[in-house]
Amino acid sequence: MNKERAQQLVYDAMEVTGQLRDKLAQEALTLDPKCVDAYVILAENADTDEEAMMLTKKGMEIGEKEHGKAYFKANKGHFWGLLETRP
Repeated sequence: MNKERAQQLVYDAMEVTGQLRDKLAQEALTLDPKCVDAYVILAENADTDEEAMMLTKKGMEIGEKEHGKAYFKANKGHFWGLLETRP
């Protein structure tokens, strides 16, 4: 249930800008620390390049753990066409 609620918060965050966007992404991570899309939003709005890179890396690591290295290797270049890799 928390995973679905977190994803809904991310969808809501995609519809707004500014501090509310970050707040919703942070709330999503509170509900589901593995919510990759929340890391993407926070990285987009990071104050520094270093922070953006750290958040992006964290999201990528979570995605890799969720799907496995073999999944990434087998589907390289096709992620947008796979529903499980999209918001």
